[in-house]
Amino acid sequence: MHTIWQNFYAKREINRSGAYRQLLADLTRYADNLVPFVIGLKDFVALCMDIEEYLKGNAGEQGLSPLEEVRRFLCEDTEPESVQ
Repeated sequence: MHTIWQNFYAKREINRSGAYRQLLADLTRYADNLVPFVIGLKDFVALCMDIEEYLKGNAGEQGLSPLEEVRRFLCEDTEPESVQ
């Protein structure tokens, strides 16, 4: 557990979203050591889902921020037309 949180804290100083992705990966990697000894299954699943929701809100499925996704959506159909 100490290593998981130490890695999370160190990475969070540099890249918040990356730190949460790493935390989620570490938690799921060591789930058999955590559930049910440290955290119950229901709480563990809820925690993982909360982290995933945070990551979706912070960066879309394609790794873009919400602002970049909206900008791309709005600009897709409005290609500049050539003036003659």
